[in-house]
Amino acid sequence: MKNIVLIAPPGAGKGTLSEKLVETYNYVHISTGDLIRNHKEYQKTIESGSLISDQEIINILKDKLNEISLTKSFILDGFPRTYEQVVHMINLFKELNINDYIVINFDVEKEILIDRILNRVICNNCKHIYNLKYLNKDNICPKCGNLITKRNDDKLSTFNKRYDIYEKNINSILEYLKKENKLFRIDDSMSKNIKDLDIKKILGDIIDNN
Repeated sequence: MKNIVLIAPPGAGKGTLSEKLVETYNYVHISTGDLIRNHKEYQKTIESGSLISDQEIINILKDKLNEISLTKSFILDGFPRTYEQVVHMINLFKELNINDYIVINFDVEKEILIDRILNRVICNNCKHIYNLKYLNKDNICPKCGNLITKRNDDKLSTFNKRYDIYEKNINSILEYLKKENKLFRIDDSMSKNIKDLDIKKILGDIIDNN
């Protein structure tokens, strides 16, 4: 299977799609957001919606890629976010001899993204993502029975800042990836309901590629 890099605006469903790929095809999920949240020194930067420096995120990502067995396929979720970062990513992949990968891009209407972000909660244990509107009020994960909480950075001001970064950079990122012949785009109509996406139907050639 090809390694997969997911590029989409905040709240589009990168984590949901990653979870489906992990459960069905045993991918290793690498969320740069989660990696950064594990570093307390970056908490204020994360909550403000700003990005840490490219060198810092590259160092964190490089350490994680060196940790995992590259005999298993991985999903990279949450990076790159800028044109400079996509150049850094491709250079890092070349350095680590990671050649068999595809970048998947999908988009969702801004109003839908805001609703998802403001209602998004996550299980502290299994990391399954839920929408508060469809949960009971006991804040317990239906999947594993552990506590569900809201991320500190899931607020409107942080979303707007991250969305503006996405909008500012996405066209140059996609043009660069087209030239590298690494870009795969999911149709907008399908990405609106990412949790119901038929992975095998949409990503069949990617999943089956060995």
